[in-house]
Amino acid sequence: MPEFLSEYIRELSAVVDRIGAYDRDILNDVFRRYWLPFPFGSMTVDGEVLAVDSSSAKHATEEGGVFYVVRAMALSNQRRYRKVSVGYDFSPNFHDLPLISRIMEHLEHAVAKDAIEDGFDDIILMDGSLYGRMSHLLKETDFVERRALMVDYFEMLHSFLDACRRNGITVVSISKESRTSFFRTFLVGKAIEEMGVDDSLRDFIMQSAIERTNISNVLGLAESRGIAELVMELIRRQPDFQMILRYARGIKKTGCTTPLLLGATARWHREYNLIKNDAENFIRRRFPVSSATDDGFVERVLNVMSAVENLPAVVSFHVLPALNDTPMRVDVPAWMFNINKRMCDVRMPESISGYDKLKEIIELISAGYCDLRNYNIWLSAVDSAVKLRKDVFENVYLRKFEEFIGIYSARGDRRARFP
Repeated sequence: MPEFLSEYIRELSAVVDRIGAYDRDILNDVFRRYWLPFPFGSMTVDGEVLAVDSSSAKHATEEGGVFYVVRAMALSNQRRYRKVSVGYDFSPNFHDLPLISRIMEHLEHAVAKDAIEDGFDDIILMDGSLYGRMSHLLKETDFVERRALMVDYFEMLHSFLDACRRNGITVVSISKESRTSFFRTFLVGKAIEEMGVDDSLRDFIMQSAIERTNISNVLGLAESRGIAELVMELIRRQPDFQMILRYARGIKKTGCTTPLLLGATARWHREYNLIKNDAENFIRRRFPVSSATDDGFVERVLNVMSAVENLPAVVSFHVLPALNDTPMRVDVPAWMFNINKRMCDVRMPESISGYDKLKEIIELISAGYCDLRNYNIWLSAVDSAVKLRKDVFENVYLRKFEEFIGIYSARGDRRARFP
């Protein structure tokens, strides 16, 4: 008998019991009211679709720095726009991918803006979450050479979205297999409301459960009102896709969730309350190096903060195009649904109307959907065109960097690459 087998069986049984406890149907009834069946099939798009994506690669050098390349492309059947960002930097957290990801997103906004300035005015498809891009915090990075990256980031993001709005451009971002739980949060709120809990107490309980504050007090209140099980749904933060798959496969119908209006996170609101109290000192604390080395930096950030505060709220929903696939998350600016609310105007997810626009977006997604491995034909095309393969990075980009700069890869890695 293999070692540890009896212990393994005992632990496995416990895991199965715990997983079974999570796989409950307490939200099924309320879910049913906010699931919109939609048959996906062959459709066509009346207009030009411009798909935007990016890629990156990075490499450590023997001097302790990191060389990186980021590429972004906007591609349609008639247009092609490209941008490249090259850098050599030092950062204690450089291998923390969000830093590179912010540059990738920034370059995507820039290349899409190039297309708009060149006269494009139809449909822009982006890979990833628009809401996630707008929810980043304005603070100094660990990049030595690009400490003010997030200031550049929000300047370009606001400029891009403002150009889309002024030109009537449809902007749709698609995230595959998103781990978000905003739809579950919305359903829990509806279920609590139906239990007769007044709005102010419901909001307090939900916000505390989401942020994991005052938990003992919140659980006591929830127990006394018979909603403890619902509050535990918020504390667990299980992803929306799990619930969507279970329900949709149960009724054997593809479709989408009711669109929800999303606003800024609680952390975002706390940050901007601090800004309003003393903006200049806040900026100097969040950008200690940049504000000390650039005389006009504080004024620049004040302008950017005004732009960030006016970013639009986001309409978001999940789409399940096939029962054997996983849901896609779709984000669009709220003004596409004729909603003029800003991110800072919305606290908890709100359901919206305007299903003509929703139908138009779903038909666009349906037209681009092929199968499990190719969830969007336009995004797949731009992903293939912009992808920076390892051999190209090492044999072209990295060799040229070493040739031009005279700085080489870390010794052990150089032996591996150049035997």
